[in-house]
Amino acid sequence: MTKRERNAVMDRKVMKAAAKGVFKRQYWLIVVMCLIAALIGVEYTSSLWVESYEDPTMAQPTVVDQATERLGTMLGQMATGNEDQVRDEVARNEQDIRDADTIAMLGRSRGVFASVLNSFSSGSILLTVSDAARSILQSPNAGIITLIVISLIVYLFGWLFIQETYTIIIRRIVLEARTYEQVPLRRFLYPIQTGRWPHMAWTMFLTTLYLILWSFTVVGLFVKSYSYFLVPYIMAENPTMGANEAITLSRRMMKGHKWECFVMQLSFIGWHVLSALTFGLVGIFWLNGYQAAFFAEYYARLRALAKGNGVEGSERLCDEALFVRPDRATVEVVYADAAEAIASTSREHAQRPTGFTGLLADWFGITLRRNGKVDAWQRHEAQMDALDHAQDILDGRCYPGRLAPAPIGTKVERISGPDATRSYTVLNLVMMFFIFCFVGWIWEVTLAFI
Repeated sequence: MTKRERNAVMDRKVMKAAAKGVFKRQYWLIVVMCLIAALIGVEYTSSLWVESYEDPTMAQPTVVDQATERLGTMLGQMATGNEDQVRDEVARNEQDIRDADTIAMLGRSRGVFASVLNSFSSGSILLTVSDAARSILQSPNAGIITLIVISLIVYLFGWLFIQETYTIIIRRIVLEARTYEQVPLRRFLYPIQTGRWPHMAWTMFLTTLYLILWSFTVVGLFVKSYSYFLVPYIMAENPTMGANEAITLSRRMMKGHKWECFVMQLSFIGWHVLSALTFGLVGIFWLNGYQAAFFAEYYARLRALAKGNGVEGSERLCDEALFVRPDRATVEVVYADAAEAIASTSREHAQRPTGFTGLLADWFGITLRRNGKVDAWQRHEAQMDALDHAQDILDGRCYPGRLAPAPIGTKVERISGPDATRSYTVLNLVMMFFIFCFVGWIWEVTLAFI
């Protein structure tokens, strides 16, 4: 073993030890994060192989699978001109749904929500959209063209804006977890928080497009998949970078490290075997999170090497607070309003409502009439929650979002507007009921006109 190989082994051991510490500290957050990734088909899907395995003697397709397959089959039939056959099948499906509605209290064929669900399960949604498009556009082919376009838009949105950007969310959460004790759940909305959601989706689309083009060469896909390995990490750190800029920087940072990265992945082969032997349980509860934490450490190492060696473009990796906690003085300058609010706010400002009024407010979110004590207490509680989060940032327990290249704001003022933690009077609830009824009426009238 050469000196370089020995150093690589030592680095791997150090990174794995650090990754285990991060994973244990944020265990459930990372486990849930990886499980969501597996369920929506982003990463770690091998952990769910036992769920997708179908034994012909035992497995039964789910309702969602049946509805999806039915819609796909009907869309294909309509595209080939068999619309009459589709209408007959929809009529049979709707009759089956009505015949199965034998328990009145379940209301499987009555009500708005039942109608929406049944329109998908029976396939009538396809005919509704097709007939509406044909009527509006006055073209016999307008219906099927509209359905194909809508299907394509829905698919592209789910793939780009949900699946692809979720890879960036995973990297961001783990990178924060390796430095800070707390990672707020709102970080699952990181693309929205930064206002760079479309840009992140475009960057991941461009990366995938390049990989597809490289797949037409002999070894291009294998090599370039490692060249672009760091793109989600780079976007997680600095989403203001251009798409090609991030891709090029990843390629430069991975130069000379592709084989090393492959060996890093190969070092988990034993865990993969154990995960298979336990029907994916080891993968769900250990391996997936362990890998996520490890490759966050690997990115931090490659980032330090790139900046140390002066790799072109590495100066754009400027989120230093993501890797080293800034000193309190720096944070207090940026969060001066939070520090001032914390110092000036008394935690004994409001008294918690008691008795029957307090019971209704705490457990049911209702007050019989406008109650000043309840309103004051809930405003106080909302402000305390915001100030507690600001205090965690000032104390270095949570990432200071205002220091990010794409700043993440932190509100320290009192929260107003609709809020799930607030209590509402009976009059408020009645008014909201009629408002929703009016919205539903507008919806039904619009559908009738269409």
